[in-house]
Amino acid sequence: MPFNILVTGGAGFIGSRTASALLAEDHHVVILDDLNDYYDPSLKLGNLDLIGTYGPVVFKKGGILDKKLLMGIMDEHDIEIVYHFAAQPGVAVSLSDPLKTCRINIGGTLSVLEASVHSGVSRFINASSSSVYGNDNPLPFTEDMMPSPISPYGLSKLCAEQYCRVFSAQHDMSIVSLRYFTVYGPGIRPDLAISIFTKRALGGSDIEIRGDGAQSRDFTFIDDVVRANLLMLDNGIKGVFNVGCGKSTTVNRLAEMIINGTGTDADIVYVEPMKGDVLHTLSSTKLLNELTGWKPEVPLKKGIKEYVEYVRDQMRL
Repeated sequence: MPFNILVTGGAGFIGSRTASALLAEDHHVVILDDLNDYYDPSLKLGNLDLIGTYGPVVFKKGGILDKKLLMGIMDEHDIEIVYHFAAQPGVAVSLSDPLKTCRINIGGTLSVLEASVHSGVSRFINASSSSVYGNDNPLPFTEDMMPSPISPYGLSKLCAEQYCRVFSAQHDMSIVSLRYFTVYGPGIRPDLAISIFTKRALGGSDIEIRGDGAQSRDFTFIDDVVRANLLMLDNGIKGVFNVGCGKSTTVNRLAEMIINGTGTDADIVYVEPMKGDVLHTLSSTKLLNELTGWKPEVPLKKGIKEYVEYVRDQMRL
């Protein structure tokens, strides 16, 4: 059965791929995005063009702090389900301007939640992050661990989760938060490591690693994330769930894989580490698997190969 769905931040990486998949399943999709300049807005416009190839989509330009706009959109299109991806991303931004991160990620989420209650939305899928775990928890991270974020960004995502929990308990709305672990693939944000490393290698430059490269990440391919997102559509599951690959790879190893995958002889150089960066992430997705049958399918080697070919095509190499 098709649903009327609002996707906030739908011109971004995860949002646009999820919107495309929803359109492919014949849902009525409305996208809200402010097309801000955190990175080149032309990339977001390109995402919107891509979405349009999957079916007719309604695009509204605006921000999630505008509750009146949100309520107008939800009422006009009789929105039943909200996928909430809109946020101020980036640990570095949150360190330099924590108030901005707080305002958008916490205040913005609260605004979308309040508008959803007002308009009778029945299902709300919130995009969270593995950054909520911090450095104090043992690996792998499980949903029952005490969150301990070490950056304003991680804290903002945790606060947004808590607002979702409270609204789910107090209102007739089924809410789930998905903690994504380092999502990558074609269309990835240009400020993330896999994108930077690949473009530098293909462009004949050195790959710069912050810190000693021993830090590790659970790299999760976008197709796996989109499948998890769509499973949340109308199953009524509530709570918090990890969405990750379940394997951890050091940044040094990632750089080596990209150098090998690009067939270049790029050198690796080390620069100052970034404050607020979590040292290691590794997901346990047992809970999500038990409830939905979801499991990651794309190993990092295959995902990197697909991404390198995508960047080659983009760079016309």
